[in-house]
Amino acid sequence: MFDRPGASKSSIPFFQPFAGGIITPNEGDHVQVYRLNDQSYVAMFPLNGSQYAPTDVGPGELAFSFDADTLVRVKRRGDGKFDVSVAASGDVNISGESVLINGIDFEQHAHAYTDDGAQNVTGTPQ
Repeated sequence: MFDRPGASKSSIPFFQPFAGGIITPNEGDHVQVYRLNDQSYVAMFPLNGSQYAPTDVGPGELAFSFDADTLVRVKRRGDGKFDVSVAASGDVNISGESVLINGIDFEQHAHAYTDDGAQNVTGTPQ
């Protein structure tokens, strides 16, 4: 949205913080708009902030918050390593040619449940 008199909406490319990384604002969000050396413009990060943003994000950490229950976060530990956490208000889907959990191929360690709740182990547990 352009708040100043005489301003009009136009198609302005949105900044990508890294290859493949896209942050798009919601309609009505305020964003930073920069004029580049070639006289073109680029829009940057929404300035509205989020009521759901974590307050303890430190240097070099990332957090993507979408609602009160949905957060993707990369947090630096005291030993310099990083923890990655994903929480969602809906489903979490992980797919790929091979899905490893702690080095174990998920396809080889799957559990199936019958309608009566009895557990039937399939595959080769590891």
